[in-house]
Amino acid sequence: MNKIIFWDFDGVIADTFHQSFTIVKMVYPDMTELEYRARFEGNINKTLLRTPPVREINFFEEFEKTIFNAPLTEGIASVIQELSKRYSNIIISSTLSDLIDRYLIHNNLRQYFAEIMGNEVAHSKTEKLTLAFDKHTTSNKHSLLITDTLGDIREANEVQVPVIAVPWGFQTRETLEKGNPTIIVENTNELLNKVNEMLSV
Repeated sequence: MNKIIFWDFDGVIADTFHQSFTIVKMVYPDMTELEYRARFEGNINKTLLRTPPVREINFFEEFEKTIFNAPLTEGIASVIQELSKRYSNIIISSTLSDLIDRYLIHNNLRQYFAEIMGNEVAHSKTEKLTLAFDKHTTSNKHSLLITDTLGDIREANEVQVPVIAVPWGFQTRETLEKGNPTIIVENTNELLNKVNEMLSV
């Protein structure tokens, strides 16, 4: 059975919070950083729509202008490379696949991912996980999700995918704990060890 690591992109692999929040402020000038982070307690495609936009802009057109300036999470590149030797890496993200693809190429990481499933594939990560199970002949028992948001944890829980949560992205450890992830790791070294421990069973 193929063993798969599902990766969230924003916040986990790339530190894109500043870029994202700057664009959101164009649309919702009164939104605070704390309020924006809280929107990721659910599916961001739905939670942002709760507030009427002040301006109409194309988020991803703006995002494309600065995404390549976003730094990789410290130590994440070596973890991705190492894990790709034993498992299939797949990104499931609310960012468009093409932008992620080009960002990974820019950072010499594209070759370590079997697939990118962006926002155009499906808005729900529950749906993307289910699609990936069928396509890659695997199941929730042979996979896990690495994410930095409560919304993702909740969607993974719907299909019983184990979750490793990381507090270096869009949400804090306290927020992530609300979703009862399998474990929360504090750094990339711990992440590497925990993935191997969970998938070697």
